Amino acid sequence: MQVQRIRQSGAGLLFSCSLVWLMLATVLPTLAASTSSPGLLKLRQTSKTSASSTGSLLLVNTTSGKVRGQQVGSLYTYLGIPFGQSTAGKNRFRAPVPVSYSYKTLDATQFGPSCPQLVNNISRLVSSFTDSSPPELDQQSEDCLSVNVFVRDTTRAKASSLTNGKGGAAVLIWIFGGSFQYGTSASSLYNAEDFVSKQDDLIVVSFNYRTNIFGFPLSPQIRDMDANTGWNRGLQDRDLAIKWVHDNIAQFGGDPNRITLFGESAGGVSVDTWAFANANNPNPIVKGIIVQSGAVQGLDLSLADVSTNWARPLSSWNLVANHLLVKCGLKNDAAQLACMQNVDFSVLLDAVILSGAVFGPSVDNKLYFDDWKGRSSRGQFAKVPMLIGSNKDEGTILSGLFLSDITGMLTQSSLITPLIFTCPAKQEANDRATNGVPTWRYLYHGNWDNMNSGIPQLGAYHFSEVPVVFRTYPAAYLSNPAIPVAIPEQQTQVSDWMQGAWAAFARNPQSGLTAYGWPRYSAFTKSLAHIARNNSATAAFALPDPIDLGCAVGVPLESTLYTLVRKIASAL
Repeated sequence: MQVQRIRQSGAGLLFSCSLVWLMLATVLPTLAASTSSPGLLKLRQTSKTSASSTGSLLLVNTTSGKVRGQQVGSLYTYLGIPFGQSTAGKNRFRAPVPVSYSYKTLDATQFGPSCPQLVNNISRLVSSFTDSSPPELDQQSEDCLSVNVFVRDTTRAKASSLTNGKGGAAVLIWIFGGSFQYGTSASSLYNAEDFVSKQDDLIVVSFNYRTNIFGFPLSPQIRDMDANTGWNRGLQDRDLAIKWVHDNIAQFGGDPNRITLFGESAGGVSVDTWAFANANNPNPIVKGIIVQSGAVQGLDLSLADVSTNWARPLSSWNLVANHLLVKCGLKNDAAQLACMQNVDFSVLLDAVILSGAVFGPSVDNKLYFDDWKGRSSRGQFAKVPMLIGSNKDEGTILSGLFLSDITGMLTQSSLITPLIFTCPAKQEANDRATNGVPTWRYLYHGNWDNMNSGIPQLGAYHFSEVPVVFRTYPAAYLSNPAIPVAIPEQQTQVSDWMQGAWAAFARNPQSGLTAYGWPRYSAFTKSLAHIARNNSATAAFALPDPIDLGCAVGVPLESTLYTLVRKIASAL
């Protein structure tokens, strides 16, 4: 069987059973994470910068074993460090298991493989905007749970003098987007070398987590077995990665008591849901969160099977299990689960595409809940400082994938942007501030030639701030490096400002941004940061009212839309 040929011939079938335009308002925002997660650093490829492989600081002892990284200029990078065991075989669809200590020194000079993920013509289409491709099968493996650490030489040199990391550098943990269907920490757009090299007292960590059916299996057997602990494996992978960072970052020169999460789109949702899941934790590992275009109130239904009857024949799980490629049947018993654990992962991915099955986070009331708005308004979240924001034109690239005319694209964007992004960010910021949590909010406006690739009507589209934060944008069209574009000084200055702000928050989530000149958020003061408005070099602060006026109007529409979507999905 030619798996790759089948994968390509299934173009578009992933969405054939979607709720068409009713679901697009929910599905499309997370789809942009596939736009946001391209640009792979090819597996086992290291930086083009001259790197050294010798020196005592290259070797770090971790709970995974001793790892040997590389020096890249003024940085040390440690890539592909395993934090979880292979998720293949009996570990497939199960909670992640911490990796055992290896007594053999581990090579940490190359990114680890990406977790199994959907690679079809749709993912290729959206990633083509950034002149890249999702990881192909030879870059995927179920032995994929790994972390990457980026640290300055001065920070790394201090590690041996720290006591349990006290006095070490602040830590930012990045969670990539990808609609919970695909994504990888090996994306070149998430390369943190520039970010870390320009900031003192900062370490950036990224990691892989399971997505689609492997991260969110929606299996009735798994649900019944793990009712007390939850079954959203991709979110459990996140928690194990956070724990690994907490347990090991002191060895790299970091402070385990200064950890901040940041993520965009589905990654932002993962950050946001972490806070709700830790509502009753008086001293959480994470001390601050940055949610970029990922307020869970707006992305609640991101590619999830909203019906709880997973044993029904047409459930996503059974559509795959009973597919002709898989042949595991419809009995929903232990034998069916064992069969699903033994099928080659590439065959499962083909079956997902060809069946139109959709997998994503689901309500387990452990890590993912069913009443985000109520929990937010009641203050049922970890009381850690929050930086939250969205982009001015989130919906343009999302609508543009399906609409060829500019007018139609802008019309759809005017609906998607407030409903899914602006208003949920506003609501969560207001709820945090009302509950006394230090909160900051932004709206990103940047519309640069290299980012819009010759389509200025795209504006500040979904994900467009990410390469600015990491400073990984090219001096060319992002969609075509053969077309050179001059990078204006203002764009680099905006990168400076955003990197400085994100780092200031990580160093001191309680007041770092205040010292940076960014006032705490209030709906009644000039505290909303307009970043790169009119492509200006920094930020201007204003009342949030002008961009939030439409939110009250959108509430009935949003409620009606979600109610209708749930009713239709439950009937399938």
